[in-house]
Amino acid sequence: DRQSAGRRGAPTGRSADVERYFPPRDAQGGRSGGHRDGRRRRGGSFAGQQISGGAGTASAQEDNDIQRGMVLDTEKCIKCLRCVQGCKEENNTPEGHFWMEVFRYQRDGEEYEDPTDSESIQRPCQHCDDAPCLEVCPNNSRFKSEEGRTLCDYDTCLGCAYCEVACPYHVNAFVHTDTPDYLENPEESEDFEPILEGTDGEFDGAKRDENDRWVSGAPPEGSCSKCTFCAHREQDDELRGTTACEDVCPVDAIHFGDMNDPESDPNQYLEQFDDDETFKLQDDISDPNVIYVGEDPSEQEVTEVPGPTTHEDRGLEEVDPSH
Repeated sequence: DRQSAGRRGAPTGRSADVERYFPPRDAQGGRSGGHRDGRRRRGGSFAGQQISGGAGTASAQEDNDIQRGMVLDTEKCIKCLRCVQGCKEENNTPEGHFWMEVFRYQRDGEEYEDPTDSESIQRPCQHCDDAPCLEVCPNNSRFKSEEGRTLCDYDTCLGCAYCEVACPYHVNAFVHTDTPDYLENPEESEDFEPILEGTDGEFDGAKRDENDRWVSGAPPEGSCSKCTFCAHREQDDELRGTTACEDVCPVDAIHFGDMNDPESDPNQYLEQFDDDETFKLQDDISDPNVIYVGEDPSEQEVTEVPGPTTHEDRGLEEVDPSH
């Protein structure tokens, strides 16, 4: 049932089911931390050179010089949720859909007087090199962009939600509809301008990529949507190589850029950390292009912390992604 699948997948703002998002090693059959395998050497030739045990840079898409990726510092994050709000306003996503999430947890044996004192981890799409969503998409709607993003062509998405089921990070969400008109009349999709409850105005970026695929803006009803690493900004000379979540973060906890460029902001930021201070989430499954700084929750005994459950509880206020 597609609508039931959507209810399961749509982000709700609750705190994380810790074992679901950060399965311990014994539950993953010896899964490796991101700082152990699948990394590239710092200061060397980044594109196409994969070694075991290298330091914190993400792997590249084959035959391409650019690999967009992100470094997220869990130690700096203050759980203000500006990244969540900035993403929502930038991409004009439907009500209840959050492409960036901040999950809270506590280490077992530790108590916090206030939930805001707990540990946290940010969760955008990981834009994996080995993305399971690409493997299961029956219509080849999921694809890798020239910059290494994992994107969806909304013109051809069937709304089957296979990507939602396959993703180990649970970042995909079905956009509900009773009758997806654009699927009945695909030729009209170029003029389809969805205005969905809970969004803040029109999307003013480029909805189509250089190959005329509909990849950005509010996702149409009847499709599956997720974080795009602000793909529409790639066509803007001033915004290229940036994301809304990075722009609005007040503590410099988000670093986005080309993971194949040793001089890029995320790679330069990683220079100050040792291997055991960084990790990837479940990188033995999908080789993600998001690197975290801090302690890996999957290597600890942790418990979820009750978090905000509604838009108001989140304390989300208007955020201007350009500032």
